[in-house]
Amino acid sequence: MRFFLATFLVLITIGCAQQQPKQPCFIQLGKAKWQTEVAKSEEEREKGLMYRSYMPEENAMIFVFEHPHPVTMWMKNTYISLDMLFVDKNFLINGTKESTAPLSEEIIRSREIASYVLELNAGQIAANQIKVGDTLDISQCPALAEAKKE
Repeated sequence: MRFFLATFLVLITIGCAQQQPKQPCFIQLGKAKWQTEVAKSEEEREKGLMYRSYMPEENAMIFVFEHPHPVTMWMKNTYISLDMLFVDKNFLINGTKESTAPLSEEIIRSREIASYVLELNAGQIAANQIKVGDTLDISQCPALAEAKKE
């Protein structure tokens, strides 16, 4: 009986440790500021924004890649049009794609090596005059600030 109780307590402890809430992440560029979901794991990156029918204008998702490389993305099972920012290891924007087509399986390629891809609602690039050469401010995103130190 004690063995089962001890096993049960260990499993509950592990489950609680895995369910800790993530720290809020905000990415800023000029006056624009987005509350950002961080997709670090392969599973999180594969799912991305698939199956969502809505994302608030002030929200975004950033994909974090372990090693910088030419990135390919697509819109399969993604119901909202997005703007994509391809970002290097120093958070410098080195490519963009505006107003992607929802549900498209067309491959979207970065022109340069990227460490991150920031997905925003379509129209954000134009509305905020975002351009290649701009640098993202990640100081309010602990998950990315830690990654920058590594």
